[in-house]
Amino acid sequence: LELEFRSYKEHHGSTNQQQLEAITELKLIVDRLSQQVESKQVELGAKEGNMAEQQMAIQALMEKLMDAENARRALHNTVQELKGNIRVFCRVRPAPEGVANALDVSDGTKLSLKHSSDSHNFGFDKVFDPSAGQAAVFEEVDGLVQSALDGYKVCIFAYGQTGSGKTYTMQGTPDPANWGLIPRSLSKILDTSRKMRADGWVWVLE
Repeated sequence: LELEFRSYKEHHGSTNQQQLEAITELKLIVDRLSQQVESKQVELGAKEGNMAEQQMAIQALMEKLMDAENARRALHNTVQELKGNIRVFCRVRPAPEGVANALDVSDGTKLSLKHSSDSHNFGFDKVFDPSAGQAAVFEEVDGLVQSALDGYKVCIFAYGQTGSGKTYTMQGTPDPANWGLIPRSLSKILDTSRKMRADGWVWVLE
């Protein structure tokens, strides 16, 4: 504006008429610039208003998301409690080649041991027959891993005599298809923690 004013002073004489004409033109320039400033201010205000509304909407959605997540955690834990806070599973190892199988696991929750004419029955929350793979075993404890992620204390341990398959069940082999409970649980924990970071959760793994 100052440069334009100097230009007008250079191109116009010092008579009153010329000064009035210069002032009139300057006033038009000022009015035009003022309108542009007001227009930009209105535009900026609208953008700020939209941003504020969007921020409020995002905050409201985040609060709903947290409420839904808390409800999910509570319901998930209730389901786990209904299944039983203490559960005992039995996994039957395949019999050596050429050896007859003396165990009957067709029931799914009962193990029958037959010896001569005697039969002994043992009840469990779940019995895995010799054909059950590593994935089938993990599927039964997958919910407990989620409970651990939700902040609940969880313990899974294997018990059995030497050579019964404890290490294979818990650790498995390097082949992902034969991973045991430990590597599958770690994989689920890492995968879930990455996904939940997008929802604002922060995990510290030690």
